[in-house]
Parts: sequence; C-alpha cells; structure tokens
Amino acid sequence: LEQLAYIEQPEAIKFVKNWLCERPRHPHLQFKALQTLKQMGETGFVEFPKNGKTVLVEIEETPLAAEDFPLRIRDMIRRVGDISEISQPDFVYFATQTWQEFLAYAYGTSIYTELLRTEESAVDVWASALHAILQDKLFGTVDREELLETYGIVDEMTLQWKRAHNVLSAFVRQFSPDPS
Repeated sequence: LEQLAYIEQPEAIKFVKNWLCERPRHPHLQFKALQTLKQMGETGFVEFPKNGKTVLVEIEETPLAAEDFPLRIRDMIRRVGDISEISQPDFVYFATQTWQEFLAYAYGTSIYTELLRTEESAVDVWASALHAILQDKLFGTVDREELLETYGIVDEMTLQWKRAHNVLSAFVRQFSPDPS
C-alpha cells in the first residue's frame, strides 16, 4: 500500500478505494490505505466496513505520522512516558507501539470520535488504562490502586476509566491474543 502512493495513475486511487471499501479488512491495513489515498492527493469522504460497522472518513484528515494526530491524543502516550520513564524506561516503547496500533484500530469509529472530544482529565484516564493493560500483559501483574493513584484517577473518574480499560482490553484481546 505504501508503495502505491508513488504511482501517478488515476486507476491506482480507484483501486485503493475499491480495495478499502469492498469488504472488511484488518484495521491497520485500512488505516494504511487511508494514508495512501491521502498521499496520492485524494480528498473527500470514503465509506467502508470497519469493526463490524460502516464508517465514514474524510481522507484528508487522516494522520500520516504520529505527530499528525491531535495534541490531546498524543498527550495520552506522553503521559504514559512521563509516569514510566524512571521505573520502567523501556515501557514507553511498548506503550507507544500499542497506542499507535490502537489508534489505527479506532480511527473513524465512535471510539476515535470520543478520544477527539475528551477533556483534559481524560488524558490520565486513557493513559492509565493503557498502562494497566500493558503492565498486566507484559509482567502478568498490575497494582491497579497504585497505578490509579499515580495517574490521579479519583472516584468520579472510575466509570470513565473502566470504560477506557474495557475498550483497550477488547482491542488487546482481539489483536494480541494469549498464546495459551
């Protein structure tokens, strides 16, 4: 897909659009197809099946790199780095990789729309939920109470945190299943 962005033929754009729209594909490949269309200069909206629903995406709004995502979304992974840099300096690498994969999975869906509309406090909610999931996945254990305290998650934020945790857990289960 990435190499198709350099083909200067109108049929290539049509091919990528048809490929994207014809049937459900892995969300990461769909996101790459959107990036390819943007790089090819395509604009406008495209509708395609994703995660069991039909989504409508404006091609020119598709981020081409991590720094192209809105600041609030980038702040979520920055916050994980801030918290983990002293005690687990390599942790942020896995968190960043997982967050980028999650964003490709969520892009164009109601989950992504929710991330775009979140308030400042939601940065800590999503960052701590991601941290908890990865800590459990990588190390087999997580001190949830300590983690919530570290991120400043208070009682009023618990419901929002549980929802973020559930969304991220479902994503990890679907795309990174346990080998056992």
